[in-house]
Parts: sequence; C-alpha cells; structure tokens
Amino acid sequence: MLWKHVFLIGLLSLTVSLVHAQDNATACVPAAGDVLHIGAVFPSQTVLMASAITPYQGVVAMVDAVNACGGIAGHPLELVSVPANNRDSAREAVAKLSGDVPLIIGSGLPAVSEVLLDASHDGKFVYWEVTEPLDKPHQWSFSPLPNNAQLGSQSANFIQSRVSTLLADKPLRLAIIYQKRPAAQQIVDALASDLPTVPVLTYAYDNVLYDGESVAQQIREKKINALVVVGFDHDTDNFWLSMRQTDANVLAYIQVSAEPDRSNWCEHVGNTDGLITVSRTGAVNPAYRQQHIGALYDQYLTAYKEKSAAVPDESADLAASGTYLLLHDILPLAADDFTVANLQRTLTTLQLSTGHGLMGEGFAVDGKSLLNGAGIAIFQQRQDNQFCSLAPSDIATCSSDLQPFPTWRERVSQPQFASCID
Repeated sequence: MLWKHVFLIGLLSLTVSLVHAQDNATACVPAAGDVLHIGAVFPSQTVLMASAITPYQGVVAMVDAVNACGGIAGHPLELVSVPANNRDSAREAVAKLSGDVPLIIGSGLPAVSEVLLDASHDGKFVYWEVTEPLDKPHQWSFSPLPNNAQLGSQSANFIQSRVSTLLADKPLRLAIIYQKRPAAQQIVDALASDLPTVPVLTYAYDNVLYDGESVAQQIREKKINALVVVGFDHDTDNFWLSMRQTDANVLAYIQVSAEPDRSNWCEHVGNTDGLITVSRTGAVNPAYRQQHIGALYDQYLTAYKEKSAAVPDESADLAASGTYLLLHDILPLAADDFTVANLQRTLTTLQLSTGHGLMGEGFAVDGKSLLNGAGIAIFQQRQDNQFCSLAPSDIATCSSDLQPFPTWRERVSQPQFASCID
C-alpha cells in the first residue's frame, strides 16, 4: 500500500501547489475606478544611451504593476510623461505639466532634478524624486533616497559596527580618499564627523588622481587598516592599481558612490573580491521582496520584461522602489483629495518604517531637514566573484559575514582570486 500513500502525498502536494498558484494569479485585481494622473519627467532614449532610460522603464513597469493590482485605492493611475534630457527641455516639460497634474515624478539626471526642484518651490506641484539625492529639499519636494550626508553617516555606522570586527581589538586607522566635488565632500564631512576618532589620513584630489602611487605609499607607511574611497569615475580603478603596485594592504577597502559603475571591472583591475561598496541600490534578497511586496512584485517583473525584453537592473529597481512607495503607501491616503496641498500634507506627516520599499527603505520626513529619515544605503561586498549585500540585514544576500580584504600577495598566490567575472 506504500504506492497509495506516495500517490496521495503527491496528489496533495500538487493540489496545494495549484491552490497557491491560483492565489498568486488572483491576488491582483485590476483597478477600475476614475483615472488619476501624475506627471513624469525623465530622459528619452533619443539622446542618451539605452541604459540611461532604465530608471524610467522601472517607473513605468511599477505603475503597470500597481494598476494591475488594484491601482490607487481602486483608481487606475496614468503617467503624463514629458521627456527631458537637459535643463532647457526640463523647463519645457514643467511648463507643459504645471497646472495639469498635482505631482511630478523624476528624474534620471542631476540637471533635470535641479530644474524640477527649483520649479516646484512655489507649490504648483509636488516633486517626487526617485533617482537623484535631494541634499536641500523644500516643503514641496520629497525623495525616499538617502542624500549624500546620510550616505556618509551610515558609512560611519557600518565602520563602527561591522568593520571593527575585522580589526581584532586594534584601533581603527582610517584613510579617506575623495574627489573634490560637492557630493563627495558632503559624504566625507558626515563620515568624518560621525566617527569617534579622527582619520589618520585624508586626501582630496581634483578631477584626476595623478599621485595615487604616492598616496598608496602613505597608506602602507602609516599602517592604515581601513580605507574609504569616495569617487565617481575610473580614478578609483587607477588607485586600486596603485594600491596593488605598492603592496599597501588594508583589512577593509570601502568604495562609496551613488550608483557604482561596475562594468568591465575585471578588465580594468582584475578580481575585486573583498571590496565593499556603498550606494543607494544593490542586491536584495528575493525572499524579502516576496514577503513584503508579494504578487505586485511579480507583476512588476512581468511588466518590465514585456516592455524591455530584459530583467530590471539596479537602477531600474531603485526608481521602481521609490515609485512603489509613492503608489502603494502614499497616494492611496490622498486619493479622495488628489490635490497639491493634500499630497504635500500626506507626505509630510507619513511615518513609514524601514522594510516597506523594494530596497528595504521606508519614508518618514524629518521636520527640520525635510529628508527621509528612513532612507537607507546598501552595503555590498564582492564575495566569490559576485557582489552580495551585507546590510541592511533584512535584505542581505551574502552567505558569509563581512570578509577581510585579502592581501595583494594572497590575490596572486591563492587560486580563488585567479578568475574574475563582470
């Protein structure tokens, strides 16, 4: 009779699977009420590379997903999109949209973001930014993203709580290398002010890091054990090579940037296992998204693939995450009074803890700074030839805890560092 038990167990498993599949299939019911409209200003593909429009594709896919799963309190949402690739076209976009929509979502480019931030200052529309940090928001502008100072502060917390475990009770001897740009300066100022000890070495460079080898020698001679590099271009690649050539070893090598360009790293510098990156986007545990977003996340993936014939990258997910928070958690509270004033009031008073967005963020406006106090930076480390997230813990994908940065000699002698995959 054993075969009967096996058959019944198999039949039961199949039934449960079918019921679960049916639940997922029917979990989303399309919106059918009156249509609500918001504006969208993002770059077009006509001027920029195809990869530059992936944030907008993420926004559109998330709007489609939300509409497929009930919309905004039963109302379908329609994007009124006007492309903008520079400041002039952004001003034209605002002129077309202003007065017709209570909220504009953007932006895909710093120049476009600056125009939208300035244009929303008089309260004609609420500005919701999903790709660029707002370092000085005003009462009509909002973003779920951490700004540059918050990246610095969260990096300081990570160094104290996680990097300290690599030091074996030795004091932190930190070096900070950064490019002379306002964004980098804001990160470094917050990082340095939130650390209990003064960095042993701080070095700022202009557009090009010409004397990287000299700086690397100082790191070796001063026995630096943790390094933070804040940069936005391939100077960071060149400095990596300088560190290797001078055999300057550290226990933690941290690179901070808004959205790191990791393309062709293997070609440029070889295996980067052990490198820690800090940015606003990164790898997220699929179990977190299934638990917190559920069927709507599946709809998002389907919608994105239908429109772009690809899976969303990190920049698309970042924009989609901010869009999800807006559409799923914020706009339904204002659906019955879809006006600029009520949207602004709703955004100002809402308190969403972390763990709501696709990236693990929440949304809670600080009364003084007007920044999102629940915005998060994602800390990743390259382990076994791929980047995984270490923190926040809710979204972490790394199978191992924080690993010490291998010495340059170990990279040469140990076989696990011989290969590299971009």
